[in-house]
Amino acid sequence: MKRNKIIAMVAVMIAACMIVMWSAPAGVVTFAAEKIEIIYTENGHMLVEYPEVKADCTHAGHIKYYVCGDCGKLYTDARAEHEIEQGSEVVPALGHVWGPWTIVKEPTYTDYGVKTRVCLRDSRHTQSAGIEPLEPPAEPQITYKAYVQKTGWQAAVRNGSTAGTRGSSLRLEALKANLIDADGGIEYRVYVEGSGWQAYGSDGTTAGTVGKSKRIEAFQARLTGNVSKTHALYYRVYVQNFGWLGWAKGGLITGTGDYGYRVEALQMKLLKAGDKAPASSKQIFMRDRSKKTLYVISGIKSTGIDRKLTYNKEGLLVRDEYKDICVINYSYNPDNLLSEAEVLIGDNGKDGTETYRFFYDKLKNRTKVEFTSTTGRSFTFNYTYNKSGELTAYSERSYRYTNGRISAVRGNPTSPWDKVVYDSGGNISKIGSRSFDNVYENGRLVKNIDGRYTYKQIVVDAGCVDLVRKQQWSLINEDIDALFAVIIGWG
Repeated sequence: MKRNKIIAMVAVMIAACMIVMWSAPAGVVTFAAEKIEIIYTENGHMLVEYPEVKADCTHAGHIKYYVCGDCGKLYTDARAEHEIEQGSEVVPALGHVWGPWTIVKEPTYTDYGVKTRVCLRDSRHTQSAGIEPLEPPAEPQITYKAYVQKTGWQAAVRNGSTAGTRGSSLRLEALKANLIDADGGIEYRVYVEGSGWQAYGSDGTTAGTVGKSKRIEAFQARLTGNVSKTHALYYRVYVQNFGWLGWAKGGLITGTGDYGYRVEALQMKLLKAGDKAPASSKQIFMRDRSKKTLYVISGIKSTGIDRKLTYNKEGLLVRDEYKDICVINYSYNPDNLLSEAEVLIGDNGKDGTETYRFFYDKLKNRTKVEFTSTTGRSFTFNYTYNKSGELTAYSERSYRYTNGRISAVRGNPTSPWDKVVYDSGGNISKIGSRSFDNVYENGRLVKNIDGRYTYKQIVVDAGCVDLVRKQQWSLINEDIDALFAVIIGWG
């Protein structure tokens, strides 16, 4: 503002033109040199007008007002009738009214991002700001806790720590498990003394019994949701008389069968997909073969068959005799893995002999089975596994997995994939368009009728499945995969 300068100039001009001003009537006198108009009011004031200046976002303005060059007072009118205090004429800067932020550069886990916004009062005014780098995603973790004989619920542990006890001869009676910071969950179940397999529970529910003094004998768990695609679940149990068993991958059963041994402790780990699995040279499931607990599965059309089973001192089946049908002789390698099976065909072998030779890799996965026959036939079954140790192909048959169990299958590389549907107990109920009227006991198939063919007999022993149909035999890999292959692959 030029108010002080103007007042000084007006004072000089007034002194120089005193006679004129004294004799002049009320009105306006203009000084051409400075182009300042002086307004003389009837009440004796000499006013200089200050036009309105509008305030903006960053600069103050003022209303229209007048200043008297004589007394220095401020007025809002040219008649000097409405005086105002100095400073009240000022209109403060309005400030910015910012619109929403627009991200011009997304932040990453290591770099800042950039965002900008524009003032709604004046689009020439903009503002930029940085965006903090993203927080690294939390790594999913698994927590679990055990209900122990005489102790009750222990505190929760996580990621490989031990739940339960070791060396105290205390049974583990119940379990709970949860995932933290995971896009998905966990399902699990236990085999309880006297009652068998319970239904699957999930995400913090109790598996087992509380207050009933019932031991857990086996355990099974699997991941659900997206975490099953990004991570792998492993677990192992500490069992009476055996100690720690091997690490089982999610979806597989660990513990014991037929012994009546208690599980005393449990460890669980959640690893990123593709990470190296926990090292283990021990079995994940121990079955008391000395009790000759073959699972003989008969369809509704089968008839009774006399059989004699012979076991060696280690409890392994070495001879399986069927009256008037066939005899199978089993032999094993130093790791107690089936190495050869000889089958007599026809009535006491009059039609010849079939021999199966079994081969394994360092991880004890079956890699192939060579078949020869005295009738001149010969062929090879090949097995393929993924990095997680899951059987993905058996000869030309292929398998897909979800949450640690088979979700689809196809008969050869050119066939469409058939979706596998499971019931609430985790048992196969449908494959493609084929539904199965299956009957299970303690999680094992005991009867299968698929509407087209009733299997005469399936025998489960020592991790193998033998299918008897029209005196044709096939020895296939591992209980779960083998039962599956039997159900869909024959007939």
